[in-house]
Amino acid sequence: RFTAQSTAVSITVNGAQHDNIIVLYDNLFNQMPGNSVENAAGYGVSETLNYQGLTPGVQYLISVGAVSAPAGPFTFCLRHLNASFCADGLNVNYQLCSNTKAQFTGATTYTYNFT
Repeated sequence: RFTAQSTAVSITVNGAQHDNIIVLYDNLFNQMPGNSVENAAGYGVSETLNYQGLTPGVQYLISVGAVSAPAGPFTFCLRHLNASFCADGLNVNYQLCSNTKAQFTGATTYTYNFT
């Protein structure tokens, strides 16, 4: 589970020994509406679920794993996504940005050890 820091999130699962799947739920165990399941890449390929429409401060649940047994070791990365902003430091209200970039929040690396 995680607490949303922004209105969008990107979740990537890597597991080379199985067909990965990601499902996003609200804090009452209801699957989030829209495109809240990712299982398109196939066996042994990373899956990435990008989801928009979260409420900052609310907890959400992630289900990650294998489509079918047996499952093997996997890692996942969760990124809170913010709206893009001016990469050159200009005030965004002027719309004079020559380029934009994604703005991430929180730690850049998390490590989980499951037994």
